[in-house]
Amino acid sequence: MTSHFREKLEHALLAADLSRSRLSKLAGVDKSVASRWVSGATRPSEANLEALTRVLATTLTGLRLADWALPLDEFKRKFVLAPTTDTESAERPATIPTGRPSIAVLPFANVSSDAEQDAFGEGVAEDILTALSKLRWLTVRSRHASFYHHGPNVDMRVVSSDLDVRYILHGSIRRAGPRVRVTAQLSDARAGSQVWADRYDRDWSDIFALQDDIVASVIAAIGPAIVDAERQRAFSKPTKNLDAWEAYQRGLWHHSKRTFADVETAKSFFRQAIDRDPNFAPPHLGLALTHITDAIVFHTADYDASVAAAERSIRQAQALDESNINARTQLGHVYRLQGHIDAALREADLVLAAAPGTADALGLKGVTLVSAGRHVEARETLEAALRLGPRDPRRGVWRVHIVHAHYFAGDDAAAYTEACDVLREFPSYPSALVAMASVCGQLGKRDEAEAALATYDRVSKAGRAALGIRRPVLSVADHARRLDGLRKAGWQG
Repeated sequence: MTSHFREKLEHALLAADLSRSRLSKLAGVDKSVASRWVSGATRPSEANLEALTRVLATTLTGLRLADWALPLDEFKRKFVLAPTTDTESAERPATIPTGRPSIAVLPFANVSSDAEQDAFGEGVAEDILTALSKLRWLTVRSRHASFYHHGPNVDMRVVSSDLDVRYILHGSIRRAGPRVRVTAQLSDARAGSQVWADRYDRDWSDIFALQDDIVASVIAAIGPAIVDAERQRAFSKPTKNLDAWEAYQRGLWHHSKRTFADVETAKSFFRQAIDRDPNFAPPHLGLALTHITDAIVFHTADYDASVAAAERSIRQAQALDESNINARTQLGHVYRLQGHIDAALREADLVLAAAPGTADALGLKGVTLVSAGRHVEARETLEAALRLGPRDPRRGVWRVHIVHAHYFAGDDAAAYTEACDVLREFPSYPSALVAMASVCGQLGKRDEAEAALATYDRVSKAGRAALGIRRPVLSVADHARRLDGLRKAGWQG
């Protein structure tokens, strides 16, 4: 058998951009066998080496069985690695500015003695790469580029420099008997800091179910972690120096505060982002958020006109990036505000079918289920959205609708507990104050109800007259119950 076979096979796989699992399928061997070849634990038989050579030769033009006998340096010169550029990202429409975050996902290092874990660590990283590539706002380096750097002692600064990425996801796999421990870490290599880390202990029974479980857990965590890190980084720069991505992040942060002044500030940042890059779709969706807030929270503009303005902004974002699933979610909110409950639920389900576990789509579905009178299901869905999107700018909306789900179902005590929690986080959010006043009215907590209404008078731009108007998001019965609570709280209308 040839010397340096492991290094040659590893180099060939990178040059051919083949994973170990894909190699095993094409060569007709078990994944554990392919893993042992790549790890150097075993060498392929002559028959398997011939099959291996045929598989690789479909990509590595000119590869022959005799080439395995070449000296290592000559083998590498003959089969040069392709440039480590992200061709997939380069082919995408230019809808995201160059300032967007970038990430590489390294194979999860096997720190066990079992060579089979090499394939598992590689499979986890591959699936994470596939899932991350669906996030249009994130530049994801290709598997070929990322997997060139592997092992337990990789220098993250070198990876960052070689691949021109800020964020690097890496981890390790350790199996002990029927249990496996997977650790994952997200690093900001340029800042030299750790953004996020977690550990997953699972049973090693169904390897594919285990891999899916780990990948889903990691994806649910790192998307929000990157967005939060980017938002913090944007706040460290002077306003005049912000690029489109950073201005957009600043706008989202202000909008999430749910105060009138912050929403107005958010509008200016979203417009600044559009001025910086007119082809950048997300700030148009940000403007749609502010129009919706104007319509339903502060009533600073005509309801129908605000909803129509939101829809125009969403359609503009879709024209710039027709595959943006966030635009579909936003459109669902417009349908809900127009009273088209079935259409709103359909949009939420379409997004969730394409990207399961999308927090914003779960939030849309949850608030729409409140409008549909499906209160228990609404609450469960909104709680799932909060778990998956702990930093989402709609967090306050979701929490208020959990109050509504309890209250409209007649559980005033649970609604009161939740309303207290919401107001601790969003003390100047008009929707939360109205919900609190109505709940307290039902419970006979007149002092607390009046205090909530007094604060509402101070922060609202519409005054108490707007409380008597029923919008399409509320059924006749739910609107009547809300008004009943407000009257008991002292509201006259």
